[in-house]
Amino acid sequence: TSFGSRLSQSPIGRPCPGVTIRLADDHGKDVPLCSPGEILVRSETQMIGYWNEPDLSATALAEGFVHTGDLARLDEDGFYWFTGRKKDIIIRGGSNISPLEVEEAIYQHPSVRECGVVGMPDPELTEIVCAYVAARCPIAPEDLQEFLRTRIAPYKVPEVIRFLPELPKGVTGKVDRRSLRKQAAGEQT
Repeated sequence: TSFGSRLSQSPIGRPCPGVTIRLADDHGKDVPLCSPGEILVRSETQMIGYWNEPDLSATALAEGFVHTGDLARLDEDGFYWFTGRKKDIIIRGGSNISPLEVEEAIYQHPSVRECGVVGMPDPELTEIVCAYVAARCPIAPEDLQEFLRTRIAPYKVPEVIRFLPELPKGVTGKVDRRSLRKQAAGEQT
């Protein structure tokens, strides 16, 4: 499995003493328990801004909280669970889709070695779900889609599945979603 899928299966913990964490929606409102939201952090030791970047600082430090760009949910026991990066969220017809959730479902298929899920620009839906997959053995895209329909909501099932021998990786060895987004933008449906 990938680092991302392992990360979401374990809690990332609770706040340290002196640290306040909020989970907020796109409008800065707190999200309900167990719902994903952006991690906002406030503490006595947080940054005061970016060097010579007042506009960026104002955005990153709105309402006295550092806006991390990371998404998490809070469970009933007070533990936070990482759910992805805000910039990676796929917006399909007004619905927000976590690539991490789709990837975890794809990784359940025994033929899949690795995968990366991104939004592909679409003139009607804003984006559609696009999966890039490196397979252990051959599998038809339709078979993988059928497999996924039993595990995730129909609107989250990738409309486009592309097979690659290897997926692009960043310096940390993780799948490079930025490269996959560029590739998806270049091959719009």
